[in-house]
Amino acid sequence: MTILEQINANPLLREMPGDNLKNPALYTYGYCYDPDAPSLMKVDEMAAPFVRYIYRQFLSGWSLSDIANALNDMEAPTPVMRKEQFGFNREHTAGYWQTCTVSQLMVNHAYIGDHVFSLPKLPRHLKKEALAQAPIPPGTVIHGHHEALVSREDYERACCLLDCQAKAFRLTRRNTRAKTKAPFSNAVICGVCGMPMTYKTYGGWNRYVCTSKRKNAEQACPNTVHPADAIVEEVTAAILMERNLAQMVAEVVRDGTACEYYHKASEALRERITAVTDEVMAQKALIKQDDNPESTDRLATLQEKFLSLLGEKSQLLETFTEENGWITLFQDIPDEFTFNRPLTKRLVKRVTVYPDKPCEIVFHRDKDKKKLLQYLPGMGYTHRDTFAQSD
Repeated sequence: MTILEQINANPLLREMPGDNLKNPALYTYGYCYDPDAPSLMKVDEMAAPFVRYIYRQFLSGWSLSDIANALNDMEAPTPVMRKEQFGFNREHTAGYWQTCTVSQLMVNHAYIGDHVFSLPKLPRHLKKEALAQAPIPPGTVIHGHHEALVSREDYERACCLLDCQAKAFRLTRRNTRAKTKAPFSNAVICGVCGMPMTYKTYGGWNRYVCTSKRKNAEQACPNTVHPADAIVEEVTAAILMERNLAQMVAEVVRDGTACEYYHKASEALRERITAVTDEVMAQKALIKQDDNPESTDRLATLQEKFLSLLGEKSQLLETFTEENGWITLFQDIPDEFTFNRPLTKRLVKRVTVYPDKPCEIVFHRDKDKKKLLQYLPGMGYTHRDTFAQSD
């Protein structure tokens, strides 16, 4: 007995038609069930010509979408429609041809007459018995199981061509994604509604779209779309201005505590500490004479002010140094730098976009910068009016 005869002779191994849909004739487009055939499969004369048409047109140079459109124009029955006609369909999908349907049909080795043997759905106590009675292990390919619709040579050519097209598509998609990667990482904010803006690319035009508009909110803000190139230009100009200011400040504070600005700032701070100390002593004298609650509250306020001045005094020395976080972040940027996502993520903290005025750009380490510039009255930042630097 052949393998097919041994399988069909055993009721546990024979794949019968029914609700489990295990018989290949019930889910292979181009074939139908025939109980008299050794393989239980026969060619479906209605669907088989369309299978041959798919292979013939694809090998002649047609694309998958062209083939799908042609089948829809010919009103060819789809696999879903054919299952419904046989009465074995349980799926609820579209009854028209798609490119994925065409590609799935072309990689089905059933069309060259092969079948992968598998056990039908059985209870656990019968599955062990079926495994013991199986003449071949499950997963074995049975060649010549049924009549082929296409030649093995055409099938292998179509599979090879499909694989090459898939690799080319993945490579092209990867390169496209790398070129159109968003220059900012969750840093662009809509200045009208405060919602984040999403990076979108369509037709070679890169722009940021407000989330409220993208989600079709009922009251979407008017700041709907902003070109990404315009944001990049403004951020690039702001980075260069920040770099120039950091280099100038680094020259001023190079000597640290020997800098004249440090002496002026420390002297002014010393005078403020002395004034607060004198006022604290005077307030304590008043409390000794008359224990007034208002005097006690005033003394507590002065003591808090005194502690804050001591903290400012300790920060003054840390501020006047070339290791200042803001200086080290910006002074080493070259004149011509590559605007990329890692650079903006390291420098830019937030970009607020408005429809009718320039962007507001907030950089990292901005607090260190403000602490330092408050002691340098001669280092005004003219670019500040255009690009807001406040945190």
